[in-house]
Amino acid sequence: MSNPNLIELFTPAMTTLKMIETDPMGFMSKFAGSQLEWWAVAATLLSVILAARQNVLTWPVGLVAVVLYGVLFSEVLLYSEVGLQLFFFVTQFVGWTAWIRMVVRLPNETTGQVVARTLMQGLRFKSVEMISQPEEQLRSLSLRECGRWLLWMLAGWVVVALLTFWAGGTLPVWDGALSVMSVAAQLLLIRKYWQSWVLWVLVDILAIGIYSYKELYASAGLYGMVLLPIAAFGLVSWFSQYRQQKAAGGATLRAAPAE
Repeated sequence: MSNPNLIELFTPAMTTLKMIETDPMGFMSKFAGSQLEWWAVAATLLSVILAARQNVLTWPVGLVAVVLYGVLFSEVLLYSEVGLQLFFFVTQFVGWTAWIRMVVRLPNETTGQVVARTLMQGLRFKSVEMISQPEEQLRSLSLRECGRWLLWMLAGWVVVALLTFWAGGTLPVWDGALSVMSVAAQLLLIRKYWQSWVLWVLVDILAIGIYSYKELYASAGLYGMVLLPIAAFGLVSWFSQYRQQKAAGGATLRAAPAE
């Protein structure tokens, strides 16, 4: 069991990056990993691609990725991450259920038939007609709300870190922080708060350090080269959209006639 400081946590990642110039072959060998890790990385990456294409298969593939990572993290004693995968396992079903409810149904079509039809269309990479939904406006946390969330995350961090420590897990402090921030980010994302992407950026950066430290370099590469850029883009995009939305609302109020 170890509790490295932040510099020690990221030392393996920085050392690996320096190998790009000094030892390219050694750098590539770092990504050998286990078959289990590569299957987990591949499933996660495929799930992200399918989600971007709004393909229903993103949910079952995401479930596979969650299960694979749950097994992988249990092997390397990242017990907080195992619990996090259980949380994501539930959210995958919640998301899949919500998606199915938005599909335009054929006459007398049951829910089971909708699931089967959408899966077959997903396998054929065909789009499914969805019920048009009014676009929900983005939200922003107030300073008081930010304070509440920070206190909640701090309390959760302490509890999860202690549980991980007592269970004999490794990196209880950083593993706990990653899990608590991930849960908070997911909950804020569901409610469309733009600050959720701030947490996702922090989660992805911390994940790079943790996975490199545990020699899960393929997973660290996934977070550094795929998920972190997506989170950064999401942050810029949502914050920009929120500012435009706020400006439009202010313009509407100024244009309204006085009573």
